[in-house]
Amino acid sequence: MLDLFSALLSGGLTTASVDKAGKGNCGRNSQVFIAFDPLKLNAPGFLEQAIHETIEQLKSSIPANEGGEIFYPGEQSLKIRKENSELGIPVDNGVWMRVKELAGR
Repeated sequence: MLDLFSALLSGGLTTASVDKAGKGNCGRNSQVFIAFDPLKLNAPGFLEQAIHETIEQLKSSIPANEGGEIFYPGEQSLKIRKENSELGIPVDNGVWMRVKELAGR
């Protein structure tokens, strides 16, 4: 629905039509930015309850790997940023070698 909605508002292509344009994903993609303040639409207590219930439900899911942990989107962002700042950004060695090769090093 979001794909269709953005295409209708922007006059761009839906995901189903992008490849048919013959321009890969670089031509007439649909992009819409919508910002709203949830506190203007709901009471703070409702927002806190909805967020808490959603996180609890997500965390109670069965992990894909035994002993694994479930994280919600963005939950690990600060931890990963700190690790990357201290240890560097992890890059696949094969990809890094190719980048260096293309750069002539």
